[in-house]
Amino acid sequence: MVGDAAYLLGMSQRTALVVSAMLANAKWASSYFPLLTDGIKSLASAPPGPVLVEIADPAYADRHAAMAIRALDRHVPVFVIDVPGASAMAAARGARRAGARHLVAAPFEPPVMMRQLSNARDEAATGKRKPQVMVVDDSRTVAAAARMALLEAGFRCEAAPSIEAAAQMPVLTVCDAILLDVFMPGVGGIAGLPMLRAHAPTARYCIMSGGLEAKMGPEDVLRAAQAVGADATIAKPFTSDGLALTVRRMLALESCVALQRSA
Repeated sequence: MVGDAAYLLGMSQRTALVVSAMLANAKWASSYFPLLTDGIKSLASAPPGPVLVEIADPAYADRHAAMAIRALDRHVPVFVIDVPGASAMAAARGARRAGARHLVAAPFEPPVMMRQLSNARDEAATGKRKPQVMVVDDSRTVAAAARMALLEAGFRCEAAPSIEAAAQMPVLTVCDAILLDVFMPGVGGIAGLPMLRAHAPTARYCIMSGGLEAKMGPEDVLRAAQAVGADATIAKPFTSDGLALTVRRMLALESCVALQRSA
């Protein structure tokens, strides 16, 4: 098992101080290299562990971070997004194009950041990446239950209460699968899917909803989901196993556009 240590590359001193203090509070060690080149040389003989690279400009990140990631192919890269005066989502897209597998946005939220670092550490140790899933549902109960089920099934998972909130989360750009409630205040799942696809074009999408018979028939939901390019639909209430199976089928690229019901 890899020790609890992270490597900070190409960061400003101010950002490095904030991140290293956060790591220390969580009993993690850290090594700081102001220059990417120095960090890459030192990490050539270091044990694999999370690597954090500060993004100051999306275009710069595309060019230089990609080279750093290729040189550190044994490591799981974690990009710290810190873009004063610029769009965090633009930087996130730049990080995704550069090959980032994890994103941490500034201002930093310690619980979220440490959870992502722990995932990165475990993946670096095993050499296997857990798929990233996002659940978008205005019901906190449903979102929490779905997230817990997917975490227990071996996925990484984040939740958002609305399409609008999901569209502002940088982790969206590296999601492998996104589950959308069809009926939500504001923008619903059907109309929101194309909006999220603009930020996460390679993700697989599932439309989920309860009370279909009262608002839309199953055939109507299927047609609407297929029309916007959804890869699957699932009806609430669903079982934990049924939800995990739907996501696995989507990521295995199996034909999965079918309404699933729990007993």
